[in-house]
Amino acid sequence: MSEPLLRVCSVTKNFPGVQALKGVDFELYPGEVHCLIGANGAGKSTLIKILSGVYRKDSGKIIYKGREVEISSPREARKLGIATVFQELDVVPYLSIAENVFLGDYPRRRGVIDYKEMLSKARTLLKALGEEDIDPSLPIAGVSAAVKQLVVIARALALSAEVVIFDEPTAVLGIEEQQRLFRVIRDLRRRGMSVIYVSHRLEEIIELGDRVTVLRDGIRVSTKAISETNLEQLIEDMMGQPTKPKVESKLEVRTGSEEVVLSVMDLCSDFTRPRLKGISFSLRKGEVLGLFGFVGSGRSELARCLIGRFPPTSGRILIEGKPVSLVSPWRAMHLGLAMAPEERKSQGLFLDLSVSLNITLPTLRDITRRGLIRWKEVNSVSEHFTKELDIKTPSLAQPVRYLSGGNQQKVVLARWFAKRCKVLILDEPMRGVDVAGKREIAHLIREKAKEGVSFIVISSEAEELLGVSDRVAVMFRGQLMGIMDATGCDVAELLKLASGIKTGCFCSAV
Repeated sequence: MSEPLLRVCSVTKNFPGVQALKGVDFELYPGEVHCLIGANGAGKSTLIKILSGVYRKDSGKIIYKGREVEISSPREARKLGIATVFQELDVVPYLSIAENVFLGDYPRRRGVIDYKEMLSKARTLLKALGEEDIDPSLPIAGVSAAVKQLVVIARALALSAEVVIFDEPTAVLGIEEQQRLFRVIRDLRRRGMSVIYVSHRLEEIIELGDRVTVLRDGIRVSTKAISETNLEQLIEDMMGQPTKPKVESKLEVRTGSEEVVLSVMDLCSDFTRPRLKGISFSLRKGEVLGLFGFVGSGRSELARCLIGRFPPTSGRILIEGKPVSLVSPWRAMHLGLAMAPEERKSQGLFLDLSVSLNITLPTLRDITRRGLIRWKEVNSVSEHFTKELDIKTPSLAQPVRYLSGGNQQKVVLARWFAKRCKVLILDEPMRGVDVAGKREIAHLIREKAKEGVSFIVISSEAEELLGVSDRVAVMFRGQLMGIMDATGCDVAELLKLASGIKTGCFCSAV
């Protein structure tokens, strides 16, 4: 084998309270697809952001084309020939496809942007990627995520990049779009370009990669040729020796009620990406059902479908045994079904409104008389839930933007507890929350479940989910792979299901 094109030697990176990388080594050879995998928090994103110039390493060396380099910024990475296709595609929606291809480096003639030359070059680059029918003069805002991704890859070709890093590139793609992307990546490899491919989807790693490196807790665990490993071995490397999940935070085993509050029967939707295919499950009163899956599995899309954000194409939803049509989030809320979204700051909170208003917004109609808000009652309700959830705030008038992440999440929970919802869907409720805050939120979920509130908790942290749930449902590419009892289930089983590997550890959907 030739000398590595890129070598990472004993690189470390620290953040406050966390050592993200602990002396990581990594090599990338010319014309190679080197896959990078690991559980959440393993250090994958930190490593690729260091190679992309987003973060600066604390110690260690990066050797590129035989010489040591300092990648101090994304611009420096591009100058070196390292391009990155991030999961959140960096395109400017109000510019054309061609302008996005050459973003920051437009062809010029006598100091003026040469639009004719730019359109011509963009067509050539897109044709090289097998896309002859894309009009580069169109606004990029109107095209699909798959086309936007190709535009970012074309940008890498325009920069004459020799290394292209892909970060979870198939998360928002359908099956056909994924296969098209794989053809593009194989073509890049044939051109002699090197690819670092980061993904949670292990079957893609086996299909696409030449070698695979596994990170765990900021340490390189293994680097193997794809031909010398398999999915089970990769999962074992990611998780270490198979262990039972840390569920000591679960104070007791709950059996819950046998009363079914929510039933989903053969639910399908062509309006989500990925499409939902034949989803069936039931949720009992006072039960906490975990929903696990990697990015792009369809877990958040299922939640949005359940609250009326996306319409189902077929199937039935029943609340307390009665068929319902959830045509909007407002209708779902009226029927007792609500959701706390993953992006709480942009989707779940009014940051410049007070704590009291954020808590009582859905209930204002109930505490309004003759068109006038009864502020005494607003403050009474807010004060009650602020005390019950132990929300740390100097006053109820405090704008929520000044609260900590954990307290902001408690405000979102207080809103729906005040509304007395029957079913509450929590999408990544513990993301961006410190350890103490996570324990408090888990405790609140369990206490409210004892009072009869039913929960669907979505998380990519398997151990956290097992610690708070009664059962865990696992999704993969829009399908429900199985539902497992949380007691006695281990993380490796969840990872296998989330990777599309069937196991025997199922319990019934009811």
